[in-house]
Amino acid sequence: MEDFFIRNLEYLLTDLKPGVGAAFCVLENNIVSYEGSTELRDNNSIYQAELIAQFKAVEYSRVNYINEDITIFVDNKASILASINPKARNETARTIFTNLLEAQNIYLSWIKAHLNYFGNEQADYFAKQAIETSSNVSALMYPIPHLKRVLPKDLLTKWQNIWTDGDRGRSTYVIAPKVSFKSLHWNRKEILFFTNHRPFKIYFLHFKLAPSLFCSCGEIGYATSCIFTLSWDTKTPAIQLEDQWIKHVANNQLSRKKIKLIIKHIHEYEFLFKN
Repeated sequence: MEDFFIRNLEYLLTDLKPGVGAAFCVLENNIVSYEGSTELRDNNSIYQAELIAQFKAVEYSRVNYINEDITIFVDNKASILASINPKARNETARTIFTNLLEAQNIYLSWIKAHLNYFGNEQADYFAKQAIETSSNVSALMYPIPHLKRVLPKDLLTKWQNIWTDGDRGRSTYVIAPKVSFKSLHWNRKEILFFTNHRPFKIYFLHFKLAPSLFCSCGEIGYATSCIFTLSWDTKTPAIQLEDQWIKHVANNQLSRKKIKLIIKHIHEYEFLFKN
C-alpha cells in the first residue's frame, strides 16, 4: 500500500510494506531530495503501518512546509477516517489529528492505490531498504487483535505446565489432563464425585471431621461399594484400573447419571454413612 502527498513540483511520498516497513521521500523535479524510513515489527498490523507512515509525513510537513499548503494523498480510507477522528482508539491516529489541528495548512485526501505513480515506486524502494537493513525499528505497541490471539495461547501453555507438573488435583487431572477455556459442564454432584470432596470420607478425614476412611458398613469408597448404594449397580474397579474407570465414568452419560443419583442419595441420607 502507498501513501503520498504532492506540493506543486515537489513530491513528498510515503510508502509502507504491510506490517514490516514504512518510508517516505521528497521529490523535487523527479529527484529524491530526502527520504525517511522505518521498520515495523512482524506482528504489527497493516493499519498501524499506514498510520505511522501518515504520522511521519505530517511531522515532516509541519517542520519543512510551515507557510505552504500541503495535501497528503492516502490510499487507505480507514486510516484517514481515524486520523480525523478526535476520539480514535489508536494513539497514533489521535496524535495525527492533533498535529493536523495545529497545522491548518496540511490536508488529507484519498487516492486510488496501484496506479503506478512514480513517487510510490520510489517510496516502495525505500520501504524495502528499511526492512532489509533493519537499522531503524519502530517499537510500536502490538495491536489488540494480535494480543487477543497470542495471550490466550501463552496463558494456556503456562497453565498446562502448572497443571501437568502440579501435585494437587490429581484425581481431576486423570479425567482432564489438558487445560482448556471450555467448560466440562459438570454439575455440583459431579464435581463432588470427581474431586473427592463432600460427602466422601476422604474429604472429612482431610479436615479431621471423621476418624477414618471407613463408613458405617465397614467399606472404603462407599460411593460404589457400600451396601447402601448397591441399587445403582456401580461396581468398584480394580486398583490398577481406577484411572481408566474414572475416565469412562466422566465420558459416559449413563454412568454420570448414576453418580449424580448416588451423590444425591448420600446427601439425603448422610447419617447412614457416618460411623
